[in-house]
Amino acid sequence: MELRSWMKFVVLIAFFPCPAAAQSRDGKDMLKAILSGLKDIKEVGYSYAMSITYPDGNSQQLDGKVYVDNNNKQLFNENNLQTIVYTGKWSYKADHTEKEVVIVNNDKHVNKEHRKEMEKQLFENGSLGVFLDSIVMKRATVKSYRNSNDTIRIELSFPAGYAIRSINISYDNGHQKMVSYSMSTFYPWEGSLPGKKKGTTNNITCTNFSGAGVTPSFSIDKYFVLDNGKLALKKYNSYKLHSKL
Repeated sequence: MELRSWMKFVVLIAFFPCPAAAQSRDGKDMLKAILSGLKDIKEVGYSYAMSITYPDGNSQQLDGKVYVDNNNKQLFNENNLQTIVYTGKWSYKADHTEKEVVIVNNDKHVNKEHRKEMEKQLFENGSLGVFLDSIVMKRATVKSYRNSNDTIRIELSFPAGYAIRSINISYDNGHQKMVSYSMSTFYPWEGSLPGKKKGTTNNITCTNFSGAGVTPSFSIDKYFVLDNGKLALKKYNSYKLHSKL
């Protein structure tokens, strides 16, 4: 999976409530309840750590944080490669590799149909629902299930040769709150030999979840100011600026 696709998936991982009564010895009922609640997410904040190892042995580490508000169509995603802020009216992206900032007034410069489709993918959880129903629920096997002091831990495994290798969930059932979520995947390289497959390994862990009512740790006003039609960067002000106001 390309880094861009992984970044999109990161936005989908979330905090969610789960019915306390929905649990069984093997964890299947609890897993179903957790995944069902995940599709109803409206607001979430969390931190993530992502490691990617490529076929040539090179690797990449990303550490970041995310905030998503589906109702108000707001998104914040920051890591060591980029900072992205979306507020409906504004799109902001700071590229920390190229040292560039792009700011776009969506009301004036983004096609209405394109914007509608983009916001649907980001804020209506359709892609997440497909992933949970057609992949996790149909393909995953509950490898282990533990409930200790109201903390539920579920480890999922997948068929041999499947892209997803494992998913691990830790859930605080007493406080109805996600503790951590991790997923490991492997995508083989086309030129690898049978039995000696080379490919891209992805590992992501999400922690520090917060839910509805949390005050977001970002504001578009922290990044730039627009005064009488003149734009000035308040953060990363040494970066090259591209804007459509």
